[in-house]
Amino acid sequence: MATAVVVVGSEACEEVRYYAALDAALYPEAARSSPEFARYKAITLGQCMPLGREAPESPGSNV
Repeated sequence: MATAVVVVGSEACEEVRYYAALDAALYPEAARSSPEFARYKAITLGQCMPLGREAPESPGSNV
């Protein structure tokens, strides 16, 4: 069963462009060794959550 996610935040566009430009054959190696891949993975996973769950309180500053 697939889990749908909602991406929030404006940084998501940068990560989407990175992953879209990454050749599928290079994905496994990038996942193991690329600092950019690790950075975008952390950002992406930090901005995604399963549908139907409440968003956790933001660790960011109060605005």
